Amino acid sequence: MKINYKFILFLPFFIFAQEETKLLMVLTNTAIDDKGQSTGFWFSELTHFYHVFDGTEFHIDFVSPKGGNAPIDPTSIENLDEISLQYYEDTNFKKSLTNTNSPSEINVKDYSVIYFVGGHGAMWDFSDDSLLQKITTQIYENNGIASAVCHGTAGLLNTKLSNGNYLIQNKEITGFSNIEESIVGKTNSVPFLLQDKIENRNGNYNKNFIPFTSNVVIDGRIITGQNPNSTTEVAKAILDYLNR
Repeated sequence: MKINYKFILFLPFFIFAQEETKLLMVLTNTAIDDKGQSTGFWFSELTHFYHVFDGTEFHIDFVSPKGGNAPIDPTSIENLDEISLQYYEDTNFKKSLTNTNSPSEINVKDYSVIYFVGGHGAMWDFSDDSLLQKITTQIYENNGIASAVCHGTAGLLNTKLSNGNYLIQNKEITGFSNIEESIVGKTNSVPFLLQDKIENRNGNYNKNFIPFTSNVVIDGRIITGQNPNSTTEVAKAILDYLNR
């Protein structure tokens, strides 16, 4: 039998090339809150994160609790910066937000990172989604990263590990603070206060003294950001971990 040595030499490269590090970005489906006000995900918490990985070897997929359309919070697109405007004007990019995957469509083994995008809409459909919790647990227990920014940390609240402990129990973690919620006038609008719930889950909540300044908290493979201004640094922290 004739052996094709060129193929054998090429085969390891082919196998390596087929392997791709993928990140799963979770977006809310909630467009209207309990008060009848428009809500959704905070646009820069998607775009600033995505921008860090855009053009790299890493691939990002979108998922939402119900799949399909992920609404943008109208307030978050009132004054777009250069990065966000670039993606807002990208027709194909915006179209992908109307056709997100549902959790049941996700092959968990494909992903090394799950990242929960914030925005007030997340407070209504992230914390009690059992399929997203299962996906998060599997990614994390497969040596992956569980991450979130701002209200996105709601997606980590009720996730339990295989040993029955909450993922965030005794972990250093952050998310939108009570004082920040008060400043934006949403304290009585949201179904719960994120800071309080983190503390109730025995998470070691961490916040900056000055509201709305970037704050990224890293505890092993749990990486969280306090507010929208933390998004880029969350993404960079994840990228640094993946490139180790």
